[in-house]
Amino acid sequence: MMKIMFCDECHKNISVVYLVKVVNGKVYKKYLCEECAKKFWDGILSLDEFSKVSQLLGEGFDIEEGHYGPSNLLESDEVCPTCGIKLSDFRKSGRLGCSDCYESLKSKVSLILKRICGDGKYVGKIPKLLDERVKLELKVIELRRQLKFYVKDEEYEKAANLRDEIKDLEKQISLEVV
Repeated sequence: MMKIMFCDECHKNISVVYLVKVVNGKVYKKYLCEECAKKFWDGILSLDEFSKVSQLLGEGFDIEEGHYGPSNLLESDEVCPTCGIKLSDFRKSGRLGCSDCYESLKSKVSLILKRICGDGKYVGKIPKLLDERVKLELKVIELRRQLKFYVKDEEYEKAANLRDEIKDLEKQISLEVV
């Protein structure tokens, strides 16, 4: 069971962000609550921008209203024994209270993550600095989906064109400076 950490800035709220910075071989660690993390780094995609990305991926979930899939996934109101967050709170905010929530609410959270992320793995928010690169990567993902359909339907000429376009985009991605 993980220890609950409080924010290193305000010392009031539970931390939800853990930052590690290495400078000249020295490691600096910082725990931040949501509010202090926003002040610390405002370069994260907004909900509106994230919704646009989700639409591009075809997930079609309504992030502003807190609907992450069919409501029957969240019928029970299970509670995390460590921090006390209820599944209904997670449904409203889209955030879990602590790292133990993932284990104690695993069955419901994994269903929700599969609905949102496709493979059940949450990879975090997208920094604005990586915005252009992410757009290219999302386009490659979409083109690969189309490519599978063209090959399945034996439309090999279209598939070859898409393959070439994917290679060009991947080359462009590899040249992007991050």
